Amino acid sequence: MSGDGGAELRDVVSKRHTVLEAVTEEPRTKPDLVAELEHSRSTIDRAVSELLEIECIEPTEVTGG
Repeated sequence: MSGDGGAELRDVVSKRHTVLEAVTEEPRTKPDLVAELEHSRSTIDRAVSELLEIECIEPTEVTGG
């Protein structure tokens, strides 16, 4: 985070809290988030990118079952 990282963190978490809450209990794929949250794929992509950028979430590997 550059500049006022605290303000950026607050802004992103405030705007993307539904995605953050959805991945708190267990990792989810983007398609799972789209279906669960009923947001567009592009909205989920932006939310995940923003949350990764401010290090609120980490990428995980998806394993086959």
